[in-house]
Amino acid sequence: MIPGTILMEGPNEVDPGIMGDDLQHMDADGANRRIRARFLIGADGKTGYTRKKYLEPKGIKLQQASQQVCFATAYEETWVAVNWKITPPTPESHPSFPLWKLDYSPTQVFDLFFPSDFRFLCNPERPSVCGRFGLPEDKLWRFEFVVKRNEDGTEMSGPEKLREVVHPYITHPGERYGLPKDIEFPNDCIETLRSRPFAFSARSCNKWALGRVVLCGDSAHVFPPFGGQGIASGFRDASALAWRFAVCCRPGFTNYTDILSGWYSERKQQFENGSFMTESNPVKMYFRDWYLWFLQLIPSQIHKLEMGARRYGMISYDYAPGMTFLPAYGGGLCFP
Repeated sequence: MIPGTILMEGPNEVDPGIMGDDLQHMDADGANRRIRARFLIGADGKTGYTRKKYLEPKGIKLQQASQQVCFATAYEETWVAVNWKITPPTPESHPSFPLWKLDYSPTQVFDLFFPSDFRFLCNPERPSVCGRFGLPEDKLWRFEFVVKRNEDGTEMSGPEKLREVVHPYITHPGERYGLPKDIEFPNDCIETLRSRPFAFSARSCNKWALGRVVLCGDSAHVFPPFGGQGIASGFRDASALAWRFAVCCRPGFTNYTDILSGWYSERKQQFENGSFMTESNPVKMYFRDWYLWFLQLIPSQIHKLEMGARRYGMISYDYAPGMTFLPAYGGGLCFP
């Protein structure tokens, strides 16, 4: 925990008059307490008390992405998320597997069928995304795909439909290896840890603050929950707010509106980036894709497209006691 902060769990009531330097708080035991602070940060989610009981009655509400971003369309979809644990085949367990004849090792087979990079599968019939997750030695893999309007999410998450949708992606054409028959990764080497549908709607608030009450993490709602992009957006919210609040809380500092305006601009850009990626209108997708293709023809734009902000180099941070990331797993080394 950050020095100088206090964690209180189980609040169930806050005095709606949150505009001064203090507020009334009733804890889980029913005791009334008064909390004094310069700012109130609502990071309690889209159904949290800060949003529902204080901000929404004052006109700050969740809206569809299409209501806030120019040319954006509403995004409400059901996806199926599948978590697999992979046990690579071996010459002993699967002696007839064709790639042994080409001197492939079990590790190479695993890398061929389940690449280490995160992949967006831009299939117009059924957009999907897949990639590894967890610790490398656990060999965990996730596949997520959209459920069409005329399909049932629960049915699509069952074994038969999974085989129909997912297994074509782990079946390689034989000609890739100079073999006459297609090669399918052995089904008995796959353990389904979880397969379930989830509904997602891209929404955000029409405003991110009122007075000194600020919503944090709201731009995360514009991303479908894959690749960690939603929660990464929330972390960017917290990181961008932290140093600004450090400035705003200095003795005698009163011009917090101006310094927070930069944060609003950053969050809006994050929101627009998410809407840009989740576009589903065929006409808008067509112009977006051709626009990006045209930019690649301009030499000065190629590096910018490939690297984004990282073209200026990575920002390095060192671990310090009390930080939330785990240095043993590489946390805190770089921040993209």
